[in-house]
Amino acid sequence: MNKSVFVFAVLLLAPMGSSGSDLPELPRDIEEWVRVLVPLRIQVPVTGLYGTEWTTELTAYNESSVLIVHGSPFVCNLGIPCPIPSRQEADSLWSPYSSGIAGPNHGVLFYVERRVADSVWFALTLRERFSGETASIPVVREDDFFAGKTALPDVPISTNHRVHLRIYDPFNEMDSLASITIEDSVTREVLSRKTMMLDKAPQSGPVSEFHRHPGFAEIGDLAGLLPEEYRGSVLVRITMNDERPFWTFISLTDNATQDVTIITPQ
Repeated sequence: MNKSVFVFAVLLLAPMGSSGSDLPELPRDIEEWVRVLVPLRIQVPVTGLYGTEWTTELTAYNESSVLIVHGSPFVCNLGIPCPIPSRQEADSLWSPYSSGIAGPNHGVLFYVERRVADSVWFALTLRERFSGETASIPVVREDDFFAGKTALPDVPISTNHRVHLRIYDPFNEMDSLASITIEDSVTREVLSRKTMMLDKAPQSGPVSEFHRHPGFAEIGDLAGLLPEEYRGSVLVRITMNDERPFWTFISLTDNATQDVTIITPQ
């Protein structure tokens, strides 16, 4: 089967239609694009607790017969915008691009033409440099965003793990509020409540619906919201104001092995 696969680690925003004279004119209506959220983008290893270093790798597979180009094109090794390669005679493996500057670890947005979106797939891997531990993180298309509320069940709380909650507003709106309720999984006793304003990502260049980054909020230590002596399993409920679309996940990191478990609402 003809196919094209490449690995990349950075996405940049460019004005529509500015990807080069050799590329076709791009649709300007955002409804002709599928919004895609990459929850973590780490270009250069980021130091974590216990001397760990973390990176991410994003892989794309394009089975369509056209170049997939969009408002935030990928950046190639030479630092110039490039599309996802179309189906070719031979496999194509591209090395990750690195600018030498660590990118934000709160996600990026990019856009795939709707007419061929069903022919493109992605995989995102989180990797710890020293232990080699890896975890798969979903790459989320707009149809899979949550409509106003969701819940993450059966989240373990113990001294053996670090529990990190991340929340994303893929439309990067003003005044996005997340209301978080944490309950005991068995008794449904409410253990904690918290309301957070998501940070609206700054937008460089002309005002556009093609945002480069999502709005974002995080709780790095979910156990810190609970009674100090609590050990058990919790249900985490999240509700957004005005039923706004959002996405969320929890990373559960073992303090001894650095093994990462990703918990997402199903």
